[in-house]
Amino acid sequence: MVFATATRVAKMARHPDGRSRLANGLQTALSARAHGVQVVTPLVDHLIETDDGPVSLWPRITHVGLNSPGLSTICAQGIGTALALLSQLDPGPPSAWDPFARVPHRLATSTAPRELRERAGSVAAAVAAATPALDPAEFVFAHGDISTGNVLGTPDHRVWLIDLDSAGRRPRGWDLACLDVDLRLEAGNDEAMAAVREGWRSESELPVSPCGLALVKATMATTFALTLDPTPDRCKAIDARLSAVLIWAQDGTAPARLATLD
Repeated sequence: MVFATATRVAKMARHPDGRSRLANGLQTALSARAHGVQVVTPLVDHLIETDDGPVSLWPRITHVGLNSPGLSTICAQGIGTALALLSQLDPGPPSAWDPFARVPHRLATSTAPRELRERAGSVAAAVAAATPALDPAEFVFAHGDISTGNVLGTPDHRVWLIDLDSAGRRPRGWDLACLDVDLRLEAGNDEAMAAVREGWRSESELPVSPCGLALVKATMATTFALTLDPTPDRCKAIDARLSAVLIWAQDGTAPARLATLD
């Protein structure tokens, strides 16, 4: 299993959530090495042998994103397999995890309309109240912020996970829940999500039910969008998502799709 970083620059980056943290490249390297995982850094300098001699890997990388010609089934399976292997790493000592801790800062610093911010705070509070207590002893190591935007794929279907600055202890099934929101609810790519699950099953038993975690992830992604440029279209999408998330929290009815925040 290989984690890739794209830069050797060590600098502090200001995150929209207000956190100062090491640039993704360095943080990825430190996190992966701490858990005994091979790191290739920087990715652009990694050479592979071809019939024509050593060639830089970077030009051969294809971004596995939602707007690419299609997330191949093989790549999707590879993502699931990689995440299952990741969950088997030593997660370290138990520690508390509060996914709602950053919501107040997001609301306070957002330039979105006040009514939208107040509604977001109310919905986030409702989701937090509906989320059952999670036992930290049952947490596993996870990517933490997995999405197709944090995956690279090569033409021969190899998968590279990047941007591990949020990696650490998470509830079992968190990474699957993140992709469920990203792939199925936002992109409508049910086939790719099924392939991710199949890839996970090839290495580990699927978590019993990450559905509640998907609700938490959807809430976090929606409140995070408040820190971005509050264009009319984005505010409209946030409002629509808040309505869907609130119904989800109140009666357990998950939406078939969620409005995209781009």
